[in-house]
Amino acid sequence: MEPKSISLARAYVGRQEFDGQNRGHVLDCIMDGLNLPRGMSWCGAFVTWCLMRSYAHTKPDLRRILGFSSPWYCDSTRDWLAQAKALDMIVQQPEAGDLFVLLDSRGMAHHIGFVTIPPDVIGDFGTIEGNTNAGGSVNGDGVYCRTRRATDSVRFIRLPKELKAP
Repeated sequence: MEPKSISLARAYVGRQEFDGQNRGHVLDCIMDGLNLPRGMSWCGAFVTWCLMRSYAHTKPDLRRILGFSSPWYCDSTRDWLAQAKALDMIVQQPEAGDLFVLLDSRGMAHHIGFVTIPPDVIGDFGTIEGNTNAGGSVNGDGVYCRTRRATDSVRFIRLPKELKAP
């Protein structure tokens, strides 16, 4: 059985923005539920929303389970990566339910999503991610299942077991 967060994320696959401006009924509900401004980039908010709805129910609970210090901003992919590095949560070989982070050319985190299938022999791994598109944009138009390649510009975050339970 897959982690609850992946099952929930899978339920959102195919949901898209209305107007290409990071807006839409589902996105607005997610942003309102996280007390975040509507219309901002939302890949990190999507991950946080799925984890909170599946396991923790509130940001303080999620922060406690992860061991992340405060302040911690769930909308910030950079903050996800910084907190994970500080807690030695970065791994080479992820499991289903862990997270991936894409780095830009300066090594800065700029996109995050769920790992659904760990990397195979050639480094391909399955994902579910928000704010992407069929071409793999880091600021796309919806929630997609994708295949990505594990390269030097990808980091994997090992989540605690209680955030990967079926």
